[in-house]
Amino acid sequence: MSTSARRIFVSYRRDDCAAHAGWLASTLRASDAGEVFIDVESVGLGENFVLRIEREIEACDVVLVVIGKEWLTLTGVDGSPRLFDELDWVHLEVRSALERGIPVVPVLVEGAVMPRAKELPEQVRDLAYRNGIRLTEASWAADVGRLVDLLPPPSRGAPRSKKSAPVFHGRRSTKPAPSRLPAGTVPEDTVIVAAGSAYPEYLENAAYICQRGRSFRQIEHMGFYAGKEIKPEVAVILHRRDEVLWTRERAEELQTRKDPFDETIAALIERQWDPRSHWRGRRQEGDSYMVFCLTGPSDPKTLVMHQAISHNHSFGWTQKQRYVSFAVLSSSPGTTDEL
Repeated sequence: MSTSARRIFVSYRRDDCAAHAGWLASTLRASDAGEVFIDVESVGLGENFVLRIEREIEACDVVLVVIGKEWLTLTGVDGSPRLFDELDWVHLEVRSALERGIPVVPVLVEGAVMPRAKELPEQVRDLAYRNGIRLTEASWAADVGRLVDLLPPPSRGAPRSKKSAPVFHGRRSTKPAPSRLPAGTVPEDTVIVAAGSAYPEYLENAAYICQRGRSFRQIEHMGFYAGKEIKPEVAVILHRRDEVLWTRERAEELQTRKDPFDETIAALIERQWDPRSHWRGRRQEGDSYMVFCLTGPSDPKTLVMHQAISHNHSFGWTQKQRYVSFAVLSSSPGTTDEL
C-alpha cells in the first residue's frame, strides 16, 4: 500500500497553535505520510475558502484536529466561544468530517487536554469520544511517527454520504450482510459486553474494566452493547488481567516494570485521581478489578462496522455479556436478529 495516496486534513486555530500545526504538516510530509492539506498553504488567492474546505474534507482520508491550550476557550468579538459559532472555521471543519463519517483524530499539543463532551456544541460533541494522541516537543519525531503508524489507509475513492454514521478509522467490514447462519456453523469468538459507561470509556482509554470474578471464555475480540445497539467498533483483546488492585501504590509499582501492559494498567489506575479525566473517582480505591487492554478505535486491527447493529425488541439483547461470531460481525449485519 502506498501511503503517498493518503489525504490528510489538518484542522487548527491560528490563534491557538499555528506553529505546532505547521510543524506537524511539515513532519508528516517529510515522513511520506501522505498529501497534507493545511489552509494557509493550500488555498489559492481568490479561491472560495468555504467551498475549498468542503471539497478537501470530502476527499480526505483523515482529519487531524490540532488542539492547544486555547482551542476551546478562544472567543469571538461578542465574547462567546468561537467553537459554538456555526460559521466558525474549526466548527465547520470538525462538523463536516463527523457528518461524513470521516476519521477524526484529536491531536493534543502544548499540554492541552481532551475537551469533555459537555464543553462542546452538540454538532461536534462526538469529538470528545474520539481516540486522540498527544505530541510533545521533547519527543516530537517519535510521537508523530506513532501517529503515522496509526493513520487509516488511503481510501479507494468510494463516495461518502453526508448522513452516514460517524466511524473511526480501522479495518472496515466490506461484505454484504448475510442471512442468519445456523447455530454452530461459525465459532462464537467475540464477547459483547453491556454497560452504559463501558463504551465511552473504551473510546477514551482503549480498555474494559469490570469487577473481578467475572467469568469470560477465552475469546479474541470484544464489542460493546449500549442504547439498544451493538456499537460499530469491535476491538482485539491484547491483554487480560483478572485481579488489579486499584491503589496509587499499585500504580507506582507497575510503573517500575518494563512490561508495556503494566505501564498501560498503571495509567488506567492513575486516572482515578486525575482531575482532567472523565472517569475520576469512578472506581473504589482499594478494590480489585478485571482489566482488558484493547486495540483502540483508531487501531487498524480494530474492526469498524459500517453502522451499529440495532436491537428492535422491547427486551434487552444482553444484560452482562454475550458471545457472537467475529466472522458474522465482519459482514455488518443490520440487526441483532441476524446474529
